[in-house]
Amino acid sequence: MALDIEIRSVPGDYMCTVSVDPDCKGSDVKVAVQQATGISRFEHQLMFSTQVLLPREMIKHVCAESPARATLIRCSLEQAYDTMIEDMFNVMDLDRKGVVDADYVLQRHLEAMVKTGAFPDIEAMEKVHLDRMIQSRIAAMKEKGHADVDGRMTLEQFNNFTRS
Repeated sequence: MALDIEIRSVPGDYMCTVSVDPDCKGSDVKVAVQQATGISRFEHQLMFSTQVLLPREMIKHVCAESPARATLIRCSLEQAYDTMIEDMFNVMDLDRKGVVDADYVLQRHLEAMVKTGAFPDIEAMEKVHLDRMIQSRIAAMKEKGHADVDGRMTLEQFNNFTRS
């Protein structure tokens, strides 16, 4: 059975109603609101009474009755960027320890660059050259404070790295 959520603006004006599975997560609700309103999921927060809906939080733990009511709060572009960076960091934080391996980040970055044509095909490069290039970049990241001595990055370091 679907859970209907009525979305209102801060002044209380009706914006839309979305129907979601009670077992879905906050990020899924935000996507549904994005589809209904055209407001990017990164550019809004959803408040249920005084509680902000978190991306990994199951909606049924926030509101159990249908229809539910939420207030959409718009975010600045800076806040939206920070949310996107945090989402990217959380995807790469495989062990959920609050740190990501700089080598892993750079490997994924290179793969994305190859797929978009912004970098030559990694397969054609010698592994030694590629490893040397990544290790050189990690050394520069450590020097700038974007990674610790073990080559790991916190969310703050990852955020600073993406802005450099």
